[in-house]
Amino acid sequence: MAAADGDIQEELLKLAQLAGLSQDEGIRAAIESLPLLPSPERQRTETEKLMKYLSPLAAMRVWNGDAEEHPFLPQPEGEELPEFDVLLGLIDDLKVGVKLEDFLTHVQVSGPTKKGKTFFILSQLRQLIEHGVPTHIFDTQGDYADLLPSMCPRAKVIRYQDMRRNPFEEPPNLTQDEWLQHVTNYLRECFYYRDGVVNLFRSLCTQLREQGLKFNARTFVEEYRRVPRTVRREADYFQSLGRFVTAISNPTYQCESGFDLRMLSTEPVVFDLSNMANDWRLFFIADLVTWHHASRTYRRNRGVELVLVFDELSHFYSEEASKRSDLGEPFILQMVRESRKRGLGVILADQVYKNFHGTVRANCQTKVVFETIDGPSRIEVGRDLSLNQEQQEFLSELSFNVQPQRRVLVQIPTYPKPFLLIIPQIEMPDSRQVYEKPELEWVPLPEKEEKQEKPQHDEVSHEMDRYLATVGCNPLLTESECDALVKNYDPTHNKTRGTNIRKALMELGLLEEHKVPTMKRGRYYKVPVPTKAGYERLSKRKIGFKTLEGNGSVQHKFYQRRVKEKLQKQGLYAEVEMILRTKQVDVGSVKEGLLPRRVAYEIVWDDDLDKELSNLEKNAIDGWDMTVFAVQNEEMRDHLNAVLPDGNEQVEIRLLRELI
Repeated sequence: MAAADGDIQEELLKLAQLAGLSQDEGIRAAIESLPLLPSPERQRTETEKLMKYLSPLAAMRVWNGDAEEHPFLPQPEGEELPEFDVLLGLIDDLKVGVKLEDFLTHVQVSGPTKKGKTFFILSQLRQLIEHGVPTHIFDTQGDYADLLPSMCPRAKVIRYQDMRRNPFEEPPNLTQDEWLQHVTNYLRECFYYRDGVVNLFRSLCTQLREQGLKFNARTFVEEYRRVPRTVRREADYFQSLGRFVTAISNPTYQCESGFDLRMLSTEPVVFDLSNMANDWRLFFIADLVTWHHASRTYRRNRGVELVLVFDELSHFYSEEASKRSDLGEPFILQMVRESRKRGLGVILADQVYKNFHGTVRANCQTKVVFETIDGPSRIEVGRDLSLNQEQQEFLSELSFNVQPQRRVLVQIPTYPKPFLLIIPQIEMPDSRQVYEKPELEWVPLPEKEEKQEKPQHDEVSHEMDRYLATVGCNPLLTESECDALVKNYDPTHNKTRGTNIRKALMELGLLEEHKVPTMKRGRYYKVPVPTKAGYERLSKRKIGFKTLEGNGSVQHKFYQRRVKEKLQKQGLYAEVEMILRTKQVDVGSVKEGLLPRRVAYEIVWDDDLDKELSNLEKNAIDGWDMTVFAVQNEEMRDHLNAVLPDGNEQVEIRLLRELI
């Protein structure tokens, strides 16, 4: 194939990426198969067909700002990011990842169901295993037990019924008494035991040691059943301890010496706990995790030796259970705090960001946040990652217009600010089937069908009427603010639905959209406003709407309203187009008291400085104590400063963004 043809292929791939179709299997197959076509004429025909299909889509996405406009700009560039061992995702064509040592400072993953948490964690596990790092996954739902073996044949799946473990067997570096202290701690957490039951447990262990019997679950159960219950209180303690006895009476723990955990910790293992009762599951995990934690010596500069994965952290820890167990610190939190210097890395995942304890958030230096819908979690993410309000609101739109890929918010230890990554959709075979890789075949791209125009509906739907009423009764709100109001009475409402409703209303001539600059170059608010026909429809339906408050263009009225609201939040009386005696000002504020202070705010929207000088003179004559000119940018402020008389204490020039 000629070099020019290779350039054409590269150009087509870039177009596909701009169009958001870089992961589309049909498009990629069509581009990669161009050299296989039998004749140059056929290659040219199919290339033109692909260009004709991709170019409008790419241009539309760039024009709309879908691929580039978001609150987290600017994104990090290649020279700002260090080398990595484990890939997290992509920023355009730039690969971003973390070092193996970063797993010792732990990874926190959050996001609702069906957003891609499991597949993201699986991709991390596959790379860790390829680097020789063993992983232990505590699988409460059975997903990893089905999927990981198809990605890594070395991975073992151990169901809890097949596991063999002596819970009284101490690690090599601990004495039996030291290990029993760890056991009593997680008994408190798993079964909510108090001092009386714990003391009974220790006394039974002491009797076993004095008799010289082998210390395992079987001998403990036999001793428990042999000792008589003499006092009522002691009988209650025995009854409470029965929950632990029942847990260790199953075949998992009825052995003198179980699996060699030291050997097991050198291999990738999935513990399938999907059919296990909650308290038994917690006991099983607490026993294994505590053993791994206690068996490793505490030393500095230790490499990652084992990564533990906890999917759905709420199954292992909750604030209510922690308070009920009367523990100083649950085993999960202690492990997160201390495991780094023991060579243990941790990946913690949950559907709700707010469920993560403060200790987990503080000690997880790699955070991956998928689309976050609920408000409390967005607030917590904003606090932890120092996000502004616009960035917090954008968390609910991460998946918008990036399918079939996943877009996530990421913070890594080697970069100071959070940023966005694209995680491609991972296709994995079912572990119960064997797939053969198909040979590449040329499939001609079908001709693009022209879309038929939808017929205009004579009637407006109830949902559209409700949205029009929201805009009419709450004038000069941005699109996101309107969507938030609608969501208060319709929880299923989202940005996509709001966009479709606005588009339908604009097609019917009931709504128009105005773009208001945000004082940031290239950024603007979208403000929906009913048209004359829209107001007439609201009147016919007897819906009381509010007219646009202010004077001039919609942009001017928008900022008049914003300045007024900011002053009212400061406790001042403020009014748009206020008249003190004879002249109206854009926004007027009055501070009552023995010495009332009257301030006029004039919004400077154009370069007519003679008009502003006239306003200043008229305001002073009308009785305003101060005139504040709100300008759009520093350049306009300098021009106005140059024409204003020096030494006038009744005038002030401020940037508009400082007043809203």
